[in-house]
Amino acid sequence: MTVSTLALSAVMACWGILVRQGSAEGRREDNSDWWSSYSGPAYQEAINAQPQEREIASSNFQVVGVELAESMFDQAAVKLGKGTLVERGDASTGRDQVCYVSAQGSEKVYLIFEQGEVEFGFYLFTGGPTWHGNDLCAPSNLVSRSTSTESGLHLGLTPAQTIAILGQPSYRRPNELIYSLHLLKKMPPELLDRLRQQHPELGDQELMKSYGEYDLWEGVHLKFVRSKLTYLTIGKSETN
Repeated sequence: MTVSTLALSAVMACWGILVRQGSAEGRREDNSDWWSSYSGPAYQEAINAQPQEREIASSNFQVVGVELAESMFDQAAVKLGKGTLVERGDASTGRDQVCYVSAQGSEKVYLIFEQGEVEFGFYLFTGGPTWHGNDLCAPSNLVSRSTSTESGLHLGLTPAQTIAILGQPSYRRPNELIYSLHLLKKMPPELLDRLRQQHPELGDQELMKSYGEYDLWEGVHLKFVRSKLTYLTIGKSETN
């Protein structure tokens, strides 16, 4: 992640601003998006568990050239074509989603980008039931079983292969691996300079006390069928 991306994301989180990439074109008043972390219990179980105090490589947060950041919907539009922005939930469960689906072959592979209040994530999966709004997924030749993160995560990997990339998981259950990660990080000098300009009433000591560090939260959820990866979600948030 670049310093400028981190700075803007962290400033938004510090101020509690809800980041949106424009108004949603498709509002859905339901939680039929079963694949979303907001709709399932497994990710919440990991959040409630003690997180590992570490972070994974930034290459895990880049897929088809799109980086998880406040500009990811715009990046996706350039790489994959314009998609329909779908809005679900509100307040802490509010999320914006843009879905892409494989254009080739009979098997449907989905790549979905999702943005919450201060969270950014993506989903890559095949199979599963339909949901309200899946007809809005934009077809793309860049979405397939070979679609991969920069770190090498893609559908079809075995649990051992994913662990070789991500390290040991925080939580296991049959056919699933879940990672809950946290790290307290120093605020980059460039961001501190920006915050100093935004808050001239704060002295250096007060500024450092309020904004000198930030919390990085990362989560990964993987599901396997016959020891082959069929569902992958990766997300992160930066809060002060």
